[in-house]
Amino acid sequence: RYTQVWLITRASENIFLTFKLRLTDSILHKKLPFYTQFQSSDLLTRMVADLTLTFDFFSKYLINSIIDLIFAIVIVTFILILNWQLALIAIIGIPILGGILAILENAIASTSALSRQRLSDQNQRVLDILQGYREIRFFQQHKKIMGLANSVFNDYAEASFKFTRVMGIAQFMLEMAGVVILFLPVLIGGFIIINGSEDITIGIIVAFQTFLVMLSDSANKISISLAELIKVTPATRRL
Repeated sequence: RYTQVWLITRASENIFLTFKLRLTDSILHKKLPFYTQFQSSDLLTRMVADLTLTFDFFSKYLINSIIDLIFAIVIVTFILILNWQLALIAIIGIPILGGILAILENAIASTSALSRQRLSDQNQRVLDILQGYREIRFFQQHKKIMGLANSVFNDYAEASFKFTRVMGIAQFMLEMAGVVILFLPVLIGGFIIINGSEDITIGIIVAFQTFLVMLSDSANKISISLAELIKVTPATRRL
């Protein structure tokens, strides 16, 4: 685990260091109309907040989810060999995760994009205040300026709250779907045993429970990574 974290962190830092340098160089070579099209606050938000969000996804979710996917494929293959009927029941539950993400995709993406835009608006107001601090002090306009700042700060806080709420709902629903994947084969297998079938034994059920715990954990991590991908998509598009 230590080696994995060290390698992922090192690779992520090297990749995004190169990306930051290329992005900065690209902005410096833009012609004048570019700076009239994009406000300095929006460029600042992209260079700092959007880049940080993308970096966090890459380092915390993307590579780890690939590892979890490989592990999940191994577990699915093994339980198919162990008992294909119960394995199919477990695998059928996995599309539930995809359905939840499909339902919440627009809500996650739109609230994330709104949060990015409100952050740019907030940064613009801060830059305006900093650039005009001499006039603000000279004309004793502290209260008025803070009143103007308060509205954009509240707008960003509200947008951030909506986004956090949607992500919370998504993660809760994904965790509940993981519970379904975990217990549905056990319940159906138990029902089959009660009806006198000898194809499935209590030992197989216990073994299945062990492997399904690992599969459910990996499937839940992958689905959360997909939700994070939807969240970070507006930021990567802006970059």
